Amino acid sequence: MQWWGMSAPLRTGECSVLTAAFAIRLAFMIYGMYQDARAGLPFTDIDYGVFTDAARFVTLGDSPYERDTFRYSPVLAFTCVLNVTSHPLVGKAFFVVGDLVSWVLIKKVLSQQGGSETKSLSAAYLFNPYTITMSTRGSCESLTAFLLMLIVCCLQCEDTFRAASCFAFATLFRLYPIIYSVPLLLYIDKQGSIFVHEVDQKVPARTHDLTTAAVVGHQTSCASTGTSLLKGMFSPRKVYFCTVAASLSIACVAYYQLWYGMDFFRETFVHHMKRVDIRHNFSMSFYSAYLATEGNSIFMAENFQSRYTCLIPHITVILVIGIKYASDLPFCLFMQTFAFVTLNSVCTAQYFVWYLCLFPLCVPNINILRCLGEWNSANRSTVNSKDVPNRIAQSRRRKRRIDSPIFTCTCIVSWFTTQIGWLVTAYSLEFTGVCNFWPLWALSTLFLSVNTWSIVLMTSMHTPATMRRCFTSPNDVTAAELVR
Repeated sequence: MQWWGMSAPLRTGECSVLTAAFAIRLAFMIYGMYQDARAGLPFTDIDYGVFTDAARFVTLGDSPYERDTFRYSPVLAFTCVLNVTSHPLVGKAFFVVGDLVSWVLIKKVLSQQGGSETKSLSAAYLFNPYTITMSTRGSCESLTAFLLMLIVCCLQCEDTFRAASCFAFATLFRLYPIIYSVPLLLYIDKQGSIFVHEVDQKVPARTHDLTTAAVVGHQTSCASTGTSLLKGMFSPRKVYFCTVAASLSIACVAYYQLWYGMDFFRETFVHHMKRVDIRHNFSMSFYSAYLATEGNSIFMAENFQSRYTCLIPHITVILVIGIKYASDLPFCLFMQTFAFVTLNSVCTAQYFVWYLCLFPLCVPNINILRCLGEWNSANRSTVNSKDVPNRIAQSRRRKRRIDSPIFTCTCIVSWFTTQIGWLVTAYSLEFTGVCNFWPLWALSTLFLSVNTWSIVLMTSMHTPATMRRCFTSPNDVTAAELVR
């Protein structure tokens, strides 16, 4: 089990944390049984019933796609078979275990990155209300987080075969990890954006002039040529990764296609490419989709055109993030996922878990050192180390509003408050019959704006890993002045 970070036994403190986390989740599951039996609004996710019904068809020897609205991998139906044969809570317990193991992997990745925030950052995932609620309600997203953490761990251990295998299974389990193809390929061989090896040569881990080292490293990481890009893209390890991932994906798809026919391909892949959701959807496009379902020909045509037109900026943003930040894989995967969920035409609360599991990994690389990039574009000549502090100070003053604690806290509070406002409005619409589509659409638009604001904030405060390694000693006065 060494390849995914579980070779060493868990320490006493880690066992205590896992026990506490499991106890909290167990209490939520028990309370969920009570609320499902007595309250008007059930605690258990409606999809959990779909998983169980699909598992029941599997136990009878039939296809899981005999159950209407089951649009997932057959593996998910097999994981819930014990719901039918033993107890309905077994599937939830399985998802909870996925949460706990994901925490172990997150902690492993953070410890390999270094830093003193490992415990607090990993706990931010384990005791997050979103992750606790989703797994105990019967959402399968914890298994997706587990597979994603496996990919990151395997790449850190330079285990290309298992990383490719996990990537293939992740894309079959949930289609969205396919967006990680570009950064994963760029990251293999420790090249990241293809030029990290040049940065490592020019920026030593310890240097007397840390400011100059950081600037040189940033300048070098921004340089690129088409020739070196093509040369790096066809390295043996990248070709090997693609071959393994493609072979396993094709083999699994062919196997399921043989057993379940076109239902498998249509429900697992095609449906999610053209999915339209007018309920429980944070996306502002839900309203046009709702009007189109009412039979309005104008809105039907506009909804069809806008859905495919919006794919252009959607795909562009994901590709740009994947190429620009590939050298910092956790940050890149987080930003790609966050942008994907934000801009997607279907955005539910379950999707938030997709990027919340990655957020603890990228926090160490988010700080105010991003100001180096602004003045770097104004001076591409030889760096004058004596002038560096003045330029950084000027840049910091120009962008003080965007990196201030007040600005950051406002962004976080806005992210939560817009969700709460949306949920309250959606509840009154769905359960009390109040016709408030316009306020709900306005809140969806506001939520999109807050998420876009968050993307701009985090990318502006991102520090490349190669630059961050220059500031390792607390005795470095220059470094302390920079990060103050």
